[in-house]
Amino acid sequence: MKPLVCVVIPSYNMAAYTPLSVESVLAQDYPNVEVIVVDDGSTDGSVEALRRFGSRIRLIEQKNAGACAARNRGLKECKAEFIAFLDCDDLWERNKLSRCIAALQARPEASMVHSFAYWIDGAGKVFGPPRFEPRPEGRVFAELARANHVVNSTPVCRTAAVRATGGWDEAIFTTADWELWLRLSKTGEVAFIPEVLARTRVASYYNARNIERTRREWLYVLDKHRADISETARPESVARMHFYLSRLHAANHDYVSALRETEEGLQASPGDRGLRRAHFLYSLGGAVNRVLSPLWHCYTLLSCRWNILRQGRDVHPVDNR
Repeated sequence: MKPLVCVVIPSYNMAAYTPLSVESVLAQDYPNVEVIVVDDGSTDGSVEALRRFGSRIRLIEQKNAGACAARNRGLKECKAEFIAFLDCDDLWERNKLSRCIAALQARPEASMVHSFAYWIDGAGKVFGPPRFEPRPEGRVFAELARANHVVNSTPVCRTAAVRATGGWDEAIFTTADWELWLRLSKTGEVAFIPEVLARTRVASYYNARNIERTRREWLYVLDKHRADISETARPESVARMHFYLSRLHAANHDYVSALRETEEGLQASPGDRGLRRAHFLYSLGGAVNRVLSPLWHCYTLLSCRWNILRQGRDVHPVDNR
């Protein structure tokens, strides 16, 4: 008999999407799955929408305490050897669990396995050209400290490993997945399947307040793991944070803030061509690209170069080879 897999879905005010996420789990070709949905105090009819699944899922209701608290409640209730956390607006391909469990069984030293994912919009449409760049495997803490290359909703983990780390950090939200993967990468190896096994819905809630929360929580993660992060990894990660926030500001049409973040990112790690290439690729997929990407990007780079040169630091143009 195949080992049991527990899928934990934290649900909060996503009545239009959560049933679709549940259906994508129930449609798996893997035969031994337990689905635990932890509703975190929804007020939009999510619980009623979930009750139609009856005994096919285990529905737990709790007062609103946050997504990480809901995930930890599911972790506490889990009795399976393997566990996966699926966001309530994301979807899985039908063979996701069978591929991931096979990978973990083939690599007993791995604490978790993850995969590629498509990015989808509210209607479920794939958007932007997919970028399937190679992901590191094995002991990957150093790489993860520089940038989170694990797409949320794609990992399947060994339950014992997640419990050994203490579960999800309930003090944060926007960077909680990255923080957990960092701890798991310390306990064992990380495996990777170069296939699209999930569809991740892009959040639309990134207003100025949430962007600032992301900044605080990103730095919180770096401080929490400061003892294990190298002197070169921290500035690279801070630079990537600024580039990511720049993209979020641009998507909100706040181009002044986007420019400021780009400048700060280049100053944080001015000699890293890979970072500038990553920011360039990021900008191609955002709102800036659809409106005035070429002009905006050239202006951004020239402004950054001029400001940093005034401080006596040299920065080369983007190397997009």
